Amino acid sequence: MHCFFALCSFALSGEGRFYYHSNFRGRVLHVGMWRQLAHMPKGWNDKISSYQIDDGVECVITKDSKFGGDYRYLGSGTGSTHMPRGWNDKVSSMMCAPEGYFTTSYESAAYEHAHYAGRRFRLTSYTYVKNLKRYGFNDVISSARLSYNADFACEFYKHANFKHHLFTLRPGQRYNRLSRYGFDNQISSIRCYPLD
Repeated sequence: MHCFFALCSFALSGEGRFYYHSNFRGRVLHVGMWRQLAHMPKGWNDKISSYQIDDGVECVITKDSKFGGDYRYLGSGTGSTHMPRGWNDKVSSMMCAPEGYFTTSYESAAYEHAHYAGRRFRLTSYTYVKNLKRYGFNDVISSARLSYNADFACEFYKHANFKHHLFTLRPGQRYNRLSRYGFDNQISSIRCYPLD
């Protein structure tokens, strides 16, 4: 398993378990900490009917592949013998991570997919990128956030060389789905600056 997150080196355990049938019956899909499924494994797309999430873990499920479409966060230590209304046999991508990863400003980065999934582009007070193409991140960013303790802000632009300002992120701010604002796959340059 490849790991795209700085904190993966820590010894973290726990998982989400997803079942083919209600009442935790049938085949089970184990989704461990940090595992990302932009596409479901063979035979699992739109097949999940119940779930259990370990303590210390939270997961996101979406109705479309690559973390698109409707979504739902499944909290630490939760489970259900049936999927929530409208979700039975509807899951097409998912990811599990430590508790708080999806619901707080866990780190400062921009991400390839919604819900802070996929490849990560780390943000610091020194980030000054005129063209994301050289990093393989041009027009692919779908979510972004700054941690609460960040001492800097970041500006995101539609074009290279900081042209056509889209939005600014300040400490504690996050966008789990840039598609909601029309910014999905639109970012070509980023610059960050220290806050006084």
